[in-house]
Order: sequence, then structure tokens, then C-alpha cells
Amino acid sequence: MVIKLGRERSESPQGDLVSALVTANVDGERLTWRELGSFFALLLVAGNETARNTMAHGVKLLTDNPEQRELLLSDFDAHIGGAIEEMVRYVSPIMQFRRTVTEDYDLRGLHLKPGDKVVLFYGSANRDETVFPDPDRFDITRTEVKQHVGFGGPGPHFCLGANLARQEIRTMYRELFTRLPGLRAQGEPELLLSNFDNSVRSQGFTF
Repeated sequence: MVIKLGRERSESPQGDLVSALVTANVDGERLTWRELGSFFALLLVAGNETARNTMAHGVKLLTDNPEQRELLLSDFDAHIGGAIEEMVRYVSPIMQFRRTVTEDYDLRGLHLKPGDKVVLFYGSANRDETVFPDPDRFDITRTEVKQHVGFGGPGPHFCLGANLARQEIRTMYRELFTRLPGLRAQGEPELLLSNFDNSVRSQGFTF
């Protein structure tokens, strides 16, 4: 479907993402049709896995922290923004990414040179006590929460779908707690055995 749309947009570009991708020319290189299809498969998986796992973990967090749940539901619109950021920080739906160093850099006394491989552990960064006081506490009112790197951190690797994810989570929780105000997780989640996705395979609940 995306490749078909890409062919149409290459002949008649519109103001959309597909048009931008098929007309992009970086140092004389363009995406092949196969690369375009793979890119959208990645977007679908990335957008589905991260948002849904944040939502599943979030129900468990709100169940385990009833005072935070009560605060959120006391004024949903006032608190849902902070709640989403705190859930993403606390959950860190993507655990790690490997990157390649592109220029010389000194990291706390460790010299990194171009070509070196480094691994970013998002859960660790999101529990950095120098940034987040009492980092293991779930608190939807954190003032420093926007410094989390659950969406990849600043720069070119920032999550392309961050704002869509925020809107999806906001909408889902609004509907869940409107229709099932007594919704609570029951028991512990069954997690996917993975070192990449902090993924919930199943979570019992009651309402």
C-alpha cells in the first residue's frame, strides 16, 4: 500500500510524509521502493509496540499507586500530560539502542572515537538520580519529567511519532476511565522475554 502511494506521490507530491520521503535526495541517494516499505513497517511496529506497552504498564502503575490514580482522575485534563511523560519515563518502553560514534567525544573520562559502538540504556538514563529525585517513585506531578529520554532524547534520533503516541495514550485513558472508572490491573503482567522491548504480553484486569 505504501509503495503504491509512494509511486503516486513521486509523480504528484503533496504536503505529506510520503511525499517528503520519496522526493528526498541526500547526497544523490533516494529511498528505494523496498526501503520505503521497510521504513513504514518500522513506523507501524515502533508506534504500536511503544504506545500500547506504555498504556498497559500505566494501568498497572496507576493500580499500584492509588493516590496517583486518584489525582489523575480528579482532574484528568490537568494531569494527563504529566502522567503520560512520567509513564514513558518510568516504563522506558524501548530498553536500549546501539549507536555508532561519529566524532571524538569524552564521556566522563572515557574517550570515544569515530566508529566506536555505544549502547544507550534508556531505563538507566530515566532513573538518573542527578536528574530525577527519588527516581523509583511514580509521580505524575514531577516538574523535571520532560527531561526523560523515553522518546529517544534530543537531536536527530527523537521519536518521529512522539506527539501521536501522546495523543493515543491520552485518548485511550480518557475512554477507559470514562467507560470503566473502576478499571484496575490484577496480578503481575506477563512480560515478553526481550532486551529491547519492555513489552507486556498479557495483563489481567478487573473493573
